Amino acid sequence: MTVHIDSALGIKNVWSDIASYSRFLLKYDEIHGDDVSKLRISLVQGDENKTRCLIHSLKGISGMLGLSRVHNAAVALENALKEKYNSTIIEHLVVALDVEQHSVSAAIKDFVIISKEK
Repeated sequence: MTVHIDSALGIKNVWSDIASYSRFLLKYDEIHGDDVSKLRISLVQGDENKTRCLIHSLKGISGMLGLSRVHNAAVALENALKEKYNSTIIEHLVVALDVEQHSVSAAIKDFVIISKEK
């Protein structure tokens, strides 16, 4: 397990082998890598439905894949949005999610390289 990837959890949840899990991690990074940018746009546009959908999707897939820090940041943001926290708190949580998303992206690349070497 790296700091950002709980591979045991990810493999247990869905995939039975590390090769399949690695492919899904790369797909996650490809599909969801710019979700925070999309989230920022939907917040600025006031599109609550799109915002909720983006954050809920990111929360679900990151949790399923064992990307716990992204998942936890997404949960915190989703809860703050539901509770209608002020924009300063929301922005702080978006920044925190962005940091975790960038960190996990780098961790995915490292994980895939290391898993191929085994």
